[in-house]
Amino acid sequence: MEQIDLKHLIEQYPEVLIDSAKLKSYILDLYPSSKRGIVNVLVAIQQCGIVAEMQTSKNSSALDMSRWKKVLDDDYGFTGETAETCLQMWCSAVGVQLEIKVSAEQKANTVRSKVQNDNSQNKQSSVEVGDIYTFGAYQQDNDTSNGKQPIKWLVLAKEDNKILLISEQALDCQPYNTSYDAVIWEICTLREWLNDAFFNTAFSVNEQKRIEYTFIPTDKVLPYGYTSSENVTKDRIFLLNSAELDKYLKYISSAEARKCVPTAYAGAKRAYTSSKYTKGGCNTCFWWLRVHGCDDQCDDWRYAGYVFYDGSVDLYGINVNDTHVCVRPALWVNLTS
Repeated sequence: MEQIDLKHLIEQYPEVLIDSAKLKSYILDLYPSSKRGIVNVLVAIQQCGIVAEMQTSKNSSALDMSRWKKVLDDDYGFTGETAETCLQMWCSAVGVQLEIKVSAEQKANTVRSKVQNDNSQNKQSSVEVGDIYTFGAYQQDNDTSNGKQPIKWLVLAKEDNKILLISEQALDCQPYNTSYDAVIWEICTLREWLNDAFFNTAFSVNEQKRIEYTFIPTDKVLPYGYTSSENVTKDRIFLLNSAELDKYLKYISSAEARKCVPTAYAGAKRAYTSSKYTKGGCNTCFWWLRVHGCDDQCDDWRYAGYVFYDGSVDLYGINVNDTHVCVRPALWVNLTS
């Protein structure tokens, strides 16, 4: 594999320091044999504002390096040696001198979010609302050659021996319904995808056993042709609705907290993103809610509610067959089974 010379690239094309699309295009043109995983991480580092921070500081400590690694882990799912190598490539390219070796990362762990590993059974009881919990695995860095990455979830609630989770990042792009029809949660194709394709892809057999069934009520107001308000589905994976957004306090009830960054995989599926609205230096996206759209004055029920780039909730909605809206799955996980 030909070594990517970022310093030379910057000298030839200085615009790559601020334009991630050109950065990726030039790397692929000049270094066609480069591993796509490396390219994706290099682009993410620029896109998240880390490169700009490097240029400002010029001298960085191991604590800075560990903080940057945390951003790549939290916002993109990039971890391990590849992330570290790419950060060091950028440091070298922009002339950053590291004061201490990265082995001092342990010091930075005191400022990291508390991540609960689902394999550490002896730590299950310590999980609290607001924690980041690791459970399952899904393609996130858009590099299929290195397999799936662990999924990080925000803990929204804890009841007895189970916790309610929502993915920290938007994991995929899927339509609420594949056809442009009037639908409710009970019959939408996204419900089927979450409880079949996603469920079987993201979780091992043992993990699947820990995911609780949840009774999901149908919205009280139904589109034309649906008269029952008693329809209740029984799902393992679901979406939150607007009432649940309000219920779970500071963690997702404010617009700022609801802003969401898509994974590189979701972004590659042409997710709607905006550079005007960011979170952790990364562009935010639309994500679906379990709410049929429109309103009581509307006779067209082919819409579903979603969260906008800035974290505001749009209950009027967007076309149910829109393929550029992201998905943040939610589920209840048993801590003791």
